[in-house]
Amino acid sequence: MPVRFFLEGYLGSLERTMQLPPNFNPRGGGRTKGYRYSAADCDCRYCVNAPKPRKSCSVSLTNCPCLAERLESGCLHAADLIASLLPDIRFPKLRQRVGELTAERTVNDIFFASTHHQGLFNGVIRDGGLRHSSDTGLLAALFLLTSNGFLWNRARFAVWRSRIAFEDISIRGITEAKIDNYAIYKAAKELCADNGGCHICPQELADETLVGEKAFSLIVNAMLIKRYGLAAVKAGSDIFS
Repeated sequence: MPVRFFLEGYLGSLERTMQLPPNFNPRGGGRTKGYRYSAADCDCRYCVNAPKPRKSCSVSLTNCPCLAERLESGCLHAADLIASLLPDIRFPKLRQRVGELTAERTVNDIFFASTHHQGLFNGVIRDGGLRHSSDTGLLAALFLLTSNGFLWNRARFAVWRSRIAFEDISIRGITEAKIDNYAIYKAAKELCADNGGCHICPQELADETLVGEKAFSLIVNAMLIKRYGLAAVKAGSDIFS
């Protein structure tokens, strides 16, 4: 071990540099470039839970131990995630409507209501430091509240870093702009973890006269965020950044 006369300060740093071996490349800060999984890495035929000979894995998507990696690789799409909701839906008419949405959903469908919705949601998540938040109920509620300008203008000042003060959101005239706004608002309140009670029932969601097709699709997407986090957004839209 080399003898050092200066233990700290500028001279100490200079002395340590002078005692390095010739042509020595300093070590990095311990950061490595993260490995990105591909679809080939997440082939269910190679899963330890798959029956022999190599066939598809029998584990449900919700209980899949490789779910995070499969979402990252892009081998799962929104239709796959929506299908995983069906076993937990007990109301037959609602299960039928979600099933029809699964059949209609394609890989190229956009997860958001519009590009404006996408930009607004991304901005709220980024500015609020919620990219790695574990409160998926809050993320799902924000997804719904940013889906149209009328709702967001009412809710924006009631959104804090870790909660949404629904009691401060005025819903006066909410149905006059669009009848679906009230259903989206109630669904956001239902999905938010700190708001107990039943705010929207399965019968309402199953009724097409109360909840239109576009609003229903957004609510189901919010349910995916509630269950799978922001990884569901990536699975539902290739343009999420």
